[in-house]
Amino acid sequence: MRIPSEVYTDYRVWIGIAVLLVILTLKIIGTRTPQEKTFTCSKCRKREDHNQRTIRAWRKGKHQFFCKGCHQVWIRAKEPRHLIDSSAGCVSLLVFGFVASSAIIYTVLKS
Repeated sequence: MRIPSEVYTDYRVWIGIAVLLVILTLKIIGTRTPQEKTFTCSKCRKREDHNQRTIRAWRKGKHQFFCKGCHQVWIRAKEPRHLIDSSAGCVSLLVFGFVASSAIIYTVLKS
């Protein structure tokens, strides 16, 4: 069976091949797991099994892992600052939206 030469020049074929390669690469990267089944918590030195959170961190290149208890303590300590930062972004967005819409209305009414 001979493949016509037009197939090689058709961009859709190359896009399909590229999409297939991206999917296969993501599949391979997404299934990697650490060789060790357990880790030692970097804070309390407790030995624990890897879970989805620590495996995700390992895939991102992290080498220090924390048990669920120490991670929860860290999350609770971080929470108030996180809430302040996120609300400031919303207020800034509202102010920007108000100023931009006011400028547009002013320009329309002036002309």
